[in-house]
Amino acid sequence: MDWEAAPPFRYTFGDIIQILMGECECGVKGLRIKYVGRIDDMLIIKGINVFPSAIRNVINSFIPKVTGAFKIILDNPPPRVIPPLKMKVEYGQGITENEVEVLKGEIEEKMSNILRFRPSVEFVPPESFERTAGKVKLFEILRMIWKGDKSDGRCNQ
Repeated sequence: MDWEAAPPFRYTFGDIIQILMGECECGVKGLRIKYVGRIDDMLIIKGINVFPSAIRNVINSFIPKVTGAFKIILDNPPPRVIPPLKMKVEYGQGITENEVEVLKGEIEEKMSNILRFRPSVEFVPPESFERTAGKVKLFEILRMIWKGDKSDGRCNQ
């Protein structure tokens, strides 16, 4: 073999990539591959495919008003989400209650404009979420009896 990377393997194992053609802003010419996310992390909200990385980009655009840490709250098994998408976001140090309410509206509006869905944002104090050196768990799944879940001996159909 005479190729250096393995994009076909990435696609096979569930990574979503975007292939970019033409010249980059930095001057690099030719084919470029951008990693978008994993198929198993994708959520479907009102028919729109949304990756946590896109949500993270919107949240991070509000730093230092937010810490950048957030959780997606799921009532049902993914990938389908019954709107609105519920989120918990850590607000930044020194933010007052009045500023939190304004910030909530700004984040919801920006997500609506960029990602085409309006989430329900709940703010939590800084350092509320556990920090780890590895991969951060972005989903908080509320324990419910999902259709077909027989963990308690019943089927909820």
